[in-house]
Amino acid sequence: MILRNTLFIASLAIFSSCATSSSTSSSSRAASTSTEAVYWVNGKKSDCVGVGKKNCLEVQKGDLKNSNNWKLFYESIDGFNYEEGYVYKLLIKEENALKPVPADASLKNYKLVRVIQKEYEPKLFLDNNWTLIELNNAPVIGENAPTIQFNLDLRKMTANDGCNNLVSEIKSVMDDKINLGNVVGTKKMCEEMELANQYGPLLSKINSYKIEDQKLVIYDSNNIEILAFKRSN
Repeated sequence: MILRNTLFIASLAIFSSCATSSSTSSSSRAASTSTEAVYWVNGKKSDCVGVGKKNCLEVQKGDLKNSNNWKLFYESIDGFNYEEGYVYKLLIKEENALKPVPADASLKNYKLVRVIQKEYEPKLFLDNNWTLIELNNAPVIGENAPTIQFNLDLRKMTANDGCNNLVSEIKSVMDDKINLGNVVGTKKMCEEMELANQYGPLLSKINSYKIEDQKLVIYDSNNIEILAFKRSN
């Protein structure tokens, strides 16, 4: 009887040990599951809403990039130092989260393996609000300086000459060239119209641009500098 009980207890111990080992092994395999994937990261961030309002990366997954296929990416990528104005092609390791996570959190962690490609795209800096600082190489001084905004997503240029609002379609934009449609605007009369009367007509002459150190310089078709702006935000 004693021998039979001893054998029974030993069997239970062995079974329990095997089950625990199998469970631990399975948990370990599940926790350590990871894959590598290619991600593209756009050169500008977009507003997004998670726990609070913030700026999120725009990404797309896959070896080939589609300019119309960007999606908001709410997570962070460990080891990745993002610089605005550059489009990245990255090799990313996707790992299952090892710790319990809140219901609204990602089940994966993302780690940079290597940067495959990094390309500077100055036109992405163009997509901003700008305040006029020079007109025909003469400094512009005053609180009510004319402004301009390029919205590449909407393909729209909007401006204010200090009195009237102006708008135009962005027909095309490249790394140093920009082609606008007809510039139209309101027809208000203000006390000070001298600067406004000079600024408006120059918008129709915009042909190319250069961006350096938060400064946007605009040139006409003869490559003559006609306008210069500083970034407003």
